[in-house]
Amino acid sequence: MEYEKELSCQYSERDIQENIKIIDELSGKSWRGNDGIKDNNNYKNLNKEGLKALREKNTDDKGDPLNGKKGLIRDIDKKIKNIDDETERNKHRRIFKIDESKLDKYKCVLNYFDMRKDLIYKIGGEEEADEFLNKYGITLLYDLSKLALESKQCNEPWEKLLSELLDLINLDEKHGFDAEFRKDDILLEVYEYKPSSDKNNPQGTINDDSIEKIEKCENLEAEGTKGWLILAGIDKEKYTINIIYKFPLEIYNEKRREYFNDLKEKNKNKEKQTRSTYTITIGGSINLCNKYDKDYYVWEK
Repeated sequence: MEYEKELSCQYSERDIQENIKIIDELSGKSWRGNDGIKDNNNYKNLNKEGLKALREKNTDDKGDPLNGKKGLIRDIDKKIKNIDDETERNKHRRIFKIDESKLDKYKCVLNYFDMRKDLIYKIGGEEEADEFLNKYGITLLYDLSKLALESKQCNEPWEKLLSELLDLINLDEKHGFDAEFRKDDILLEVYEYKPSSDKNNPQGTINDDSIEKIEKCENLEAEGTKGWLILAGIDKEKYTINIIYKFPLEIYNEKRREYFNDLKEKNKNKEKQTRSTYTITIGGSINLCNKYDKDYYVWEK
């Protein structure tokens, strides 16, 4: 069987026999009912090769479903198509490596109340402990840190952390890009950061976009510089980062121009002008990478 040949390239003999046993067991079950495989976990967890093997066992020489197996074959074909679609969609996805040793750097802020408890135990009273914490500004530092890390307007702490995770030079002036990578003092890469409070599905916006900003990105290649946009999902309860996407900055140039020109046309006869705010999402960015045949990078916990 073709399935067994496929397995022999990936798994040990024991794993191969276990997979074949699962396929055989599923083949003997009906699609629905008490003994059905519709909600069977082994069936749900089959990979493409396993699904193809199960299909082979439940069809005739022409590939048509055996008696009573139409529902199963229809579902298998749907699952295989979904796997193929997902593989095609993620064809440019690559692994993104970061310095994970610095990832939980801000979690120390969460230790404030444990420190206060220890201080109360050692000093012998809440008032005395709070007096000590206030005297040296520790409570104030905690409040300010919490405010900055949880703020929806202030992203500087998270941008600084991203630069550390990616081993980049953080740029604080905020009149251009957010970070850069240099080698022998030669500028090779620039980065635009978009930290997001949506910790698992980050998105961002380019606010007050303009032709000048777009041209700045368009000119990077001629200057010998690579541009990247970072979407990062921030967990503002645990003070850490859950996921980071790294997309080529040039994939947005054409869409940004189209959006800006359309908005300019709409604003032409308006007394109050609408600001140009270009939205960036994971799905849209992946589609653009596939359109322009560009790789992107993902790190996730």
